Amino acid sequence: FGLGVMLWELTVGQRLFAGPQVVVMRRVCEEPVPRPSERVAGYPVPLERLVLRLLARDPRSRPPTAAAARRALRRLLGGERGWGRAAIARYLAALGPGLLASSGDAAAAGAGAPPGQAASNLSRCS
Repeated sequence: FGLGVMLWELTVGQRLFAGPQVVVMRRVCEEPVPRPSERVAGYPVPLERLVLRLLARDPRSRPPTAAAARRALRRLLGGERGWGRAAIARYLAALGPGLLASSGDAAAAGAGAPPGQAASNLSRCS
């Protein structure tokens, strides 16, 4: 799930769910995950499929292991029909210098929480 959040935020250039930690945790548990293509025109369909699969609330709908997620990412990066490293680099460059501009609210979103707290909070969603 965490990898899905990182990929969503990196490729969209925004926080997936922003706000104080309590609000973010509620949103993670209750609100639908917005499709990246709703925020970024031309978002690659194969990447969106993978990101949304990684963000599935039901763990059985996610890749079963980190190795499986890695294989899926590698297929995107260069497999037969992969998107390719150069295309991904161009896409990220096109997001521009504002890519990390919204990261200033990291502390408000709970980035300073004690290790493991976010994971234990997420387990309460089930």
